[in-house]
Amino acid sequence: MAFIRSTRKGSSLLAGALALGLSALAPLAHAKAPPCVKGEDENALQVRVVQTELMVAALSCNASPRYNAFVQTYQKDLMAAHNQLRKLFKRIYGGSANTELNAFITRLANDSSKRSIANITVFCQNASTMYDGALVAEGVQLAAFVPAQPVAQLHGFESCAAVQTASLDGDVPLPRPKPAN
Repeated sequence: MAFIRSTRKGSSLLAGALALGLSALAPLAHAKAPPCVKGEDENALQVRVVQTELMVAALSCNASPRYNAFVQTYQKDLMAAHNQLRKLFKRIYGGSANTELNAFITRLANDSSKRSIANITVFCQNASTMYDGALVAEGVQLAAFVPAQPVAQLHGFESCAAVQTASLDGDVPLPRPKPAN
C-alpha cells in the first residue's frame, strides 16, 4: 500500500495534477458492459471506491496522516480486496485485465478529484466523516463499514441484487425456460 506525504502548499496542486495525469489514461477502458456483481466482488469494488476517495482526500484536504492510519489499520483487508478485484477483472476481461483494472482505478481517482474540485468543503467534510467512522470506532470491520458509505456504490458496476429486484418488479424480464418439444 502506498502512503502519502503532503505539504500544505503543494497538496491542491498535486490533486490537480493527479486529475489531469490520470485523465490521460481514461480512454483505455473498453465499452464492453460488465456483468452484474455480488458478494466479494461487489464488496471489493466498494472498498476500492472508498479507499480512492480517502486517498484523494489525503491530497486535497491535507489528510495524509489519516489516510496513512487508514491504510495501516486495514492493510490486510485492502490487499484482499485488491486481489479480489484482480480476479474479477481477469474473469471479465481475460488477457487485458491489468489494463482494465488500471483504467478502473484511474477513473475512480478522476471522479473523486472532480468531486473535490466541485466543492472542496463538502468533499473534505464527507471524507472526515468517513475517516472518523473507520478510525475512531474500535473493532470496525471494513467489509461492514464500506457499503454504508455514500460513495461506495460509485464503482460503475451493476449490483446483481438491483438486477434481481428490477426483474421481480417487472422492469427487466426474467429469462424464460426453453419450451419442451
